[in-house]
Amino acid sequence: MKIARKYWIVLGLAAAVLLGSSSKASAQYYGRPRYYAAPAYYPPSSYRNGLVLGGSIGFGGLIADQCGDLCGSGLSLEGHIGGMLNPQAALMFDVWTVIHPIPNSDGDTTSTLYTGALQFWVSPIVWFKGGIGLGNTQISSNSVGTITDATAFALMGGAGVELVQRGPFALDLQGRVGHTFFSNADGGPITQYAFMIGFNWY
Repeated sequence: MKIARKYWIVLGLAAAVLLGSSSKASAQYYGRPRYYAAPAYYPPSSYRNGLVLGGSIGFGGLIADQCGDLCGSGLSLEGHIGGMLNPQAALMFDVWTVIHPIPNSDGDTTSTLYTGALQFWVSPIVWFKGGIGLGNTQISSNSVGTITDATAFALMGGAGVELVQRGPFALDLQGRVGHTFFSNADGGPITQYAFMIGFNWY
């Protein structure tokens, strides 16, 4: 009787130990948080996807050989629309113009680039943009109308830093440069540049 009693006590202790260790293992398996490797790129607070829409305004200028008063500083405006290829890259149609008032006249020189552009974010807030397309330069006055109008192949490049990111909106500070390959008969190549504040929605 005593032997049977000891047998059952030992058996009960063994069962308790087994159940305890099993419960602990189960708790460790199911209760331990799972850790995943962080992605190589951290998307910003404004997750970029879908439609891309925006514009910029700032200070710009025009440079060309023997341009004289027809070139110089002026207002710079830009607008673009397109779509995100992935959270780091966007393909868009970009229109950028620089308007230079000609001194001592009622006219101005307007240089506009129409490009298909690719914008790529190298970090959550820093981006680079490159485009290829056509450049158009017009010299006009309020009294006479259009004096010169020429179009040629053009390239554009730019870079920016997003200073504010709120949901789908981002405000950036950017610089860009463009070059239109006019022939000498059309006044020669012209370069335009700008520093602007951009307003973007993704």
